[in-house]
Order: sequence, then structure tokens, then C-alpha cells
Amino acid sequence: MNHARRLWIMLLALAALTAAVLLFNFLVNPFGAWRHRLVSGVFYRLRGGGHERVMTPYRLRTTTPTTVLLGTSRMVFGMPGEQGYKDGFLNAALSAARPEEIGKEVRLALGNPRLKRIIWEVDFFTFDERLKCVPDTCARLDGSLRLLILDNLLSSDALDAGWHMLGRAISGRRALDRKVLEPIPWPQDFICERFKTQARIGLDNVGEKGALQQILSETPLYKGSVCCNAGIARLRNVVNEINRAGVELIVFLPPMTQYELEEIRQSGLWPRFEQFKRDLATSVSYWDYSGYNQIAHTDSMFLDVVHMKPEVGMTILRQLLGMPASQCSQMQLVTGSALRVSPENIDQMLTLQDARERAATAHPNKYSQVVARAIAQGREDWAAAVASSGVLEKIEGR
Repeated sequence: MNHARRLWIMLLALAALTAAVLLFNFLVNPFGAWRHRLVSGVFYRLRGGGHERVMTPYRLRTTTPTTVLLGTSRMVFGMPGEQGYKDGFLNAALSAARPEEIGKEVRLALGNPRLKRIIWEVDFFTFDERLKCVPDTCARLDGSLRLLILDNLLSSDALDAGWHMLGRAISGRRALDRKVLEPIPWPQDFICERFKTQARIGLDNVGEKGALQQILSETPLYKGSVCCNAGIARLRNVVNEINRAGVELIVFLPPMTQYELEEIRQSGLWPRFEQFKRDLATSVSYWDYSGYNQIAHTDSMFLDVVHMKPEVGMTILRQLLGMPASQCSQMQLVTGSALRVSPENIDQMLTLQDARERAATAHPNKYSQVVARAIAQGREDWAAAVASSGVLEKIEGR
């Protein structure tokens, strides 16, 4: 065989392999970029850690949910429908979602005639004006054809996700975890069972040393924060857009650990945090689960110093929808931590939260002491702490 013929055979083999990968990715459609579903939606899997920034912009176009969930990684992990889209609910949250990105998501969501409701988890740190729209995420939300092809046809990630999804489909529904099959909103008995079985998993099990390491990686989120006028203006525009469309809007501030609250307070941002809440109330009424409340110092309610556990988010969803959420003491603790905030009662609510803050910080405690050590250590070698934590990649959505 001469060299020219061998080269042609190799090129044809490469072309055939590429065509096979393209066809497989298109037919299996693991990121939901097209409306067809060769594999049942129950076998899809939406992973966090930035993966949702690829998948979600496409699914906003190809699904027709009645309820869209928006927010940051707190929503990704806190209301974790594994498939991303199930029972009319689409979890469209993005890690460290900026207000500009949320606005683009809302415009896509409002193009769905079946949409009835948007639930928006609003996060204080994302209103930092240093955080800009992640270019690839905004391009996907704007409808980039180049990224559509690269992400869904020519991507090894898509091939890997499709292969595993096909494997789950072949194994069948019986091989799936129970949490994948539970309806959304999640039933009370399932949530209470999770509270029991997952009690020792997460923040409650890492100790003060583990919390210190987590804080070192998270504190840069608040260091030097410039907040929040531009973000509030964007939020106000998005709220008006949703109201004009006649879609119900439910807004909430997520639970925060007392570690994170101490990060805000000891960084000198507590007055700005309160002003943020006041500014938010001028635009929309909301549920407030943040602040020095009972859930904040119940470490068993959190995965780490930032993220609530799924069972906490599941309870919150039921409360936001006006459904019973009091079958067990843990659910009652979550719902009892909520404050209903409106323009009419914002002064009263902030006065209450100020009093709780003063009571919680009147004496040294593990939260204030661990955060103080973290901040002091950060001042001594902040660049090294940031570099080792990977927080810049997290902030920038990389």
C-alpha cells in the first residue's frame, strides 16, 4: 500500500470517527441542547461545579417548565433536582450567578408560554461590582452558534456525559437513587428522612479546623467588596420585566452559616448588607432566611460554610409555595427562621436582625473566633491563601 492511499484511509477513518461522535452527541443530546429526547429525561444529570453553566442556557430554550429556579450554587446544591428539569421545575441556577446573567436567563425563560412562576434566590456577594458576566455563559445565553456546536457536538464532555447517561438508561429506573425519582416539590416524609440520615454529613462534621480552611477559601468573596448600586438597578429592571409578563415572582435570601455572617460583619460589611436588604425591599417583597437566626448556628443544616443542605432547600421550596413544611422538628427550624419582608415592614425587620446580631456577638464564640483567625491569617499571606483555595476560578466561573 502506497503512502498516499494510506493517508487517505487514515483521513477517511478520522472523518468516520468524527461523524460517529457528532451523530452520537446529537442523538443522545446529553446537555438538552435540542428538543428531541432519545433517552428519557429521568436519566439526565445536572452536575454543579460549573457544569450547569454549559447545560442550563440550552435547557432554558428547549424545555417548557411552569417554574424556573434562579440563583447561585446555593440553589444548585440546595434544590438539587438531579435531572435539572423535572415535574415542571427547571433549576436554572448558576454558580456565582451575576445579576446580568440572571437578567439574560429571565429573558429566555419569559419566552416560554407555559411559565407561571420564577423563584429567585438572591445572593449578596454576587452584587459585588467586580464580578462581571462570564463571557462564555453570556454568549451561550445570547445564542452563540459557535458554542452550541462546540459544547454539544464536538465536546469530549458531551461524549462522556452522553455515554454515562446511556448507561443509566440501560440499567433502568430501578438502579436510580430514590432521590432521583421523588416528585418535586419533595414530600415531607422524604425530607424528614434525609434530615435524619444526612445529619452528620457536612459542616457539622469538619470541626473548627475544617471550617477555618473553608473560610480561608471563601473570605476573598467579601474582601474589598464594592456593592451594590449597579446590581440593584439591574435587579429592579428584571423584576419589572417579570411583572409586565404577568409571571409570579418569589424572591428569597438564602440561609447563611454564622461563619459567613461573621465574615460579613468582621469585614466591615454588615451596614452594607443591611442596606442591600433595604434596597431589595424597595423593588420586591421577599423571604429572608439569612441573619443571626436559629438555622445560622445549626451546623447540621449546611454542607459547608456557604451551602445549605438539599433537605433545607427542599423545605424552603415547600414554604415558598405555601405547602405544609412542618412534619419534623428540622423542617420547623427552617421555616421558623424565615422573615417575610416588604417595603412596609423593612425597618421593623432590620431592627429585629440588628438585635439578633448584637445578642449573637455579645460574647466570643467559635464562629467569631474562627473567622477572626481566618481573617488574620489572610492578612499575613492573602495571596497564598487565595491561590491555594482556587477562589478566583470560582468567582470567575472557570
